[in-house]
Amino acid sequence: MKKIQYFLLVLIGFLILWLVITSSQPREPYNYLKREGIQAYVLYIPKRFNAIKKIMKQLDITPIYVQGFDKNKIRLKRALKKGIIQPAWYKYSVDKDTNEKMGKKPANSGRIACHLGHLKILELFLQSSSKYALIFEDDIYFTPGKIYDQRYKLKIILENLPKDAQIVYLSYCQELCDLIHKYNDIFTHAVRPLCRHIYLVSRKGARIILDKTRPMDTTGDHMVGNLIASKKLKGYLVNPEFFSLNQKRQPVGDFRTNLNNHGRVYSCTKGPAFFSSSFSPPAKNKVVTTQQLVGW
Repeated sequence: MKKIQYFLLVLIGFLILWLVITSSQPREPYNYLKREGIQAYVLYIPKRFNAIKKIMKQLDITPIYVQGFDKNKIRLKRALKKGIIQPAWYKYSVDKDTNEKMGKKPANSGRIACHLGHLKILELFLQSSSKYALIFEDDIYFTPGKIYDQRYKLKIILENLPKDAQIVYLSYCQELCDLIHKYNDIFTHAVRPLCRHIYLVSRKGARIILDKTRPMDTTGDHMVGNLIASKKLKGYLVNPEFFSLNQKRQPVGDFRTNLNNHGRVYSCTKGPAFFSSSFSPPAKNKVVTTQQLVGW
């Protein structure tokens, strides 16, 4: 009888040890990201760090957090001198009669800091061995009660990526909807999407974006969208009926934006539409890292 009791105690001990070990392991979503060769990144500013960290925990994702550049330290003249923005965009932006004519957004410190932050992540990604980078901005938020559904759908999306995808917008704020066409029930071929609050990029896609969007000749969103529109970057969208993610942009508070886009929701624009084009050709293929560019 004592032998049986001893055996049961040992068995219970092994079961408890097994439960402790398995419960301390990363949960399924993190495992599938690693299995698919995906590394997640978050572009954040300090005052939003706690909020986005909470969301990543809810998603069961362990990202690399990358602090964005301080827009308060960016000046247009210095950005021009350092080759961050092109002369024609600088001239257009300081022109008192600019008024966003021809659909072109003027340069400002927020737009420059945002794009440089994305480039910084792409550089880090290419230094890794990962196949894809999944990039989040720090202003995303989920509708209460839908986090588990969205987490499941995110897994389905990332396990079924189109093989030739160089960039995938998992959510976006604007597209030329009458020009897009369906790829399957999850994905649509992109035409010229805007907003990068959650997107995935391949190694080749990252290299194209780094080579073709510096120095800046318009906003980062438009430059990347124009690469897709001009067939230089192969892009896909996730159908918003299947999955979409909102941005928490406000005129005041921690999620204040100076990009004049707070309150924006997903919208369609009819095409053919004006594609903002470069004022001048990109600089010759001179490799300059974002750290070198913003060594203020």
